[in-house]
Amino acid sequence: MANFAFMHVLVWGLAVLGLLMTGCADTGGRDRGDEPAPSTLDLVAGSFSRPWRIGDIRSTDPSGLIVKFRYRRTEGSCQFDDVWTFFRDGRLSFDPGASLCYVGETGFTGRWQLLDNDTRLAVETDERADTFNFRTARNELLLTDADGWIYRFETAQ
Repeated sequence: MANFAFMHVLVWGLAVLGLLMTGCADTGGRDRGDEPAPSTLDLVAGSFSRPWRIGDIRSTDPSGLIVKFRYRRTEGSCQFDDVWTFFRDGRLSFDPGASLCYVGETGFTGRWQLLDNDTRLAVETDERADTFNFRTARNELLLTDADGWIYRFETAQ
């Protein structure tokens, strides 16, 4: 029984010592909470580029509070396998994926930029130019067009 007590004290002592050593590790003066938040550019385009897919599309009333219509990825719309890639240098590429929305749909390239303190995102291609209200989080982009359609993008990794 004395051997069991000794082992018990030894295990707990090693556990406490391990915790103390981990807690005292040199973090170079930075704790996890001290790291700066990623910039909007980092969130949208990563260090070189970042691919995105639409997670859902919804239409709201003018107040933005009542959802009138909603498409979800699970409902199989042709837009949900499209990949939008935002490059850090402002280039944009679009790949329509395997389920085309119309005969002859092809990919395209364009440009993008953040506007108005990163609250708006402008997209320009050979075909058109649009500006969206814009919000972002680590793995999500929310773009709202002038007609109230909200496009929620998820990372396509």
